[in-house]
Parts: sequence; structure tokens; C-alpha cells
Amino acid sequence: MKRLGVFSAMGALYVGPAIHYWFALLDSLVKSPAVAKRLPNHKTAPILFQLAIDQSLGASLVNSGFLITLWCAQAFVAHRFFPFL
Repeated sequence: MKRLGVFSAMGALYVGPAIHYWFALLDSLVKSPAVAKRLPNHKTAPILFQLAIDQSLGASLVNSGFLITLWCAQAFVAHRFFPFL
């Protein structure tokens, strides 16, 4: 039950908001005039640009944040104040 609680809390408090704001940022980035004029005039260009940015920056940032949050949550459940102690 502890594991279910930890992952439910992480999904609601970290993963959900992180993914929501990350994709909102990607969407606003593609729609900005500075980026839009540099992309080729093809309907798949913004999608491929978002995909490249998401997989290069987004995946590494969100996954590393998830692992750090999981590490701290497991330490909290084990009644250790600091994960590294």
C-alpha cells in the first residue's frame, strides 16, 4: 500500500503538473513568431520540432526529476529525513 500511495502522490503532485506545463511551453514555443518563421513551411515541421525538443530536453529533465522525487519519497516513507543520511 505504501508503494501505491507514493506513486499516486508523485503522479498527482509531480508528473501531472510537470507534463502539463511542459507541453504548454512546447506549444507556445512553436506558436511564437521567432520560432515559427524559422521552421519550414510544412504542416509536420512544428510537430517534428516539438518531438525533437521533447525527446532531447523534456525526457531527460522530467525523468531525472522523477527519479530524484522518487528517491526523496522513498526516504520519507522509510522515516529518514534526508535521503542521503
